[in-house]
Amino acid sequence: MSKPIKQITSGEVYLKDDAGLQDLSGVFKDFEFDRPKPKMVEHSTINSRMNGKYPSRQVEAMAGKATLDVFEDDFEKKLHRYNKTMTLQFRANVDAFDAGGYNLEESDVLITFITGYFRADGSSKSSSGERTEFPVAFEIHSISQGLEGETPLFEYSTINNDAKVGGENLW
Repeated sequence: MSKPIKQITSGEVYLKDDAGLQDLSGVFKDFEFDRPKPKMVEHSTINSRMNGKYPSRQVEAMAGKATLDVFEDDFEKKLHRYNKTMTLQFRANVDAFDAGGYNLEESDVLITFITGYFRADGSSKSSSGERTEFPVAFEIHSISQGLEGETPLFEYSTINNDAKVGGENLW
């Protein structure tokens, strides 16, 4: 039996407001963010013969960027308020294909919640007959990523100094 090949076939962006998630705010072409990385603390023994670096409870600042193909006007207006914190949900359909073709049982939805400062980044690209591209950059305060209906793979909050991996506290 062959292993399925998984690929993202579509990705949507939802903006969370005070009342909960809004309707679809955009469709992303690509999406990337820094993986959580602990700050390392250097330690040396009393006689300084042994030195080492060890992970602290602090997490390095995380950032990311995305390119949207389609977006709502209200969403773009909110991105220009770069001093306001927002929460976005990125939903990506991860479809699996094996020797028999599309495999529904192996397919998943990967959900990423990011809270932070979002801003329009760089320049928008528009060409006649082509889709519009709208780059977005962000600084991450908290992030959670997992498969739909399951315990998140990881959760980090730099403001609350909280970290969980597979639902268990890291510290």
